[in-house]
Amino acid sequence: MVLFVAVTLTVAPADAQQATGTISGEIVMGTAGVAVPEGLVVELIAVDVDGALSTVEVASEGGRFAVDVVADPDFAYLVNVIYEGVRYFSQQPLLLSNELPTAETTVTVYAATADPPQLRIAATTMTVVALDGVVGQILLLREDRVLNPSDRTYAGDERGVSLRLPVPDRTLDAGGVSEEGSFSLEGGQLAVYVPLRPGGTTVVTRYLVGYDSGEDSYRMRATTSLPADRIELHVPESFVGSVRALDESSRGDAIAIEDDRLIVIERAGGLVPGASAVAELRGLSGRSAPNPLTERTGAIAGAALALVALIVGFAAIHVGGRRNDGISG
Repeated sequence: MVLFVAVTLTVAPADAQQATGTISGEIVMGTAGVAVPEGLVVELIAVDVDGALSTVEVASEGGRFAVDVVADPDFAYLVNVIYEGVRYFSQQPLLLSNELPTAETTVTVYAATADPPQLRIAATTMTVVALDGVVGQILLLREDRVLNPSDRTYAGDERGVSLRLPVPDRTLDAGGVSEEGSFSLEGGQLAVYVPLRPGGTTVVTRYLVGYDSGEDSYRMRATTSLPADRIELHVPESFVGSVRALDESSRGDAIAIEDDRLIVIERAGGLVPGASAVAELRGLSGRSAPNPLTERTGAIAGAALALVALIVGFAAIHVGGRRNDGISG
């Protein structure tokens, strides 16, 4: 039997012209030999064209759920199911209208495990997002696409640490950008307390690093702690006088972003833990550059992308913005 909830999710003042629709769906277990339990919390998230959010929580019954909502194309909806403390989202935002007042979706959940699977990193991208040449500091943003080949979510070791990332040279502070989990700077590594779901999970971390303004240079390094396919360093051309690839890294094709370009230094092909992409940045003094990626207007506009951003937080914002500009993540 489907549990129909006696509540209508509204994200704007009720209007006599507003039509009511229904979002319903099924919760599917992706882990072999495990059944979907009764009463899982289902959260329906709504966002309007201005980015305002509203949520309502219901309990599933028999693996099913249904919620009455406003059938207005100005609203987009995303279904989020919480299982064993981990959030699982519907694959895409749902849109309703007077002509299409109902939508059906499926959310796949997975059992959690503390046994580490054979994790690997498909791609690591470290980007210079801000620079202050007066105080000699650079803000770096790192995105790791971590692949979990098993059918269980890796919840981390006995402490809950699912990933450890070596920090860049001269790190002053480090942390993560995520809607879930936490991060802890421990010596020369950043401990990541984020569940790694089957398939791919994007882990986004940030690093404030210092450099000697007198030397007017910084050695930018991204190091993998897992087997990896690719590491890229991205540096806005306007931030530096020159960028040189070091060690086994090489220069890649530059990426156009609005009125600037990203210089790309890369290393690819069967990388082992401890492998790095390294670049020497020169000509930094006297520059105070803002973040050209986050200051874009309209790059991630729209209710659907705002909802997707909830899945991986800051990571989805940046990846979404780049894809809109033809930049691969």
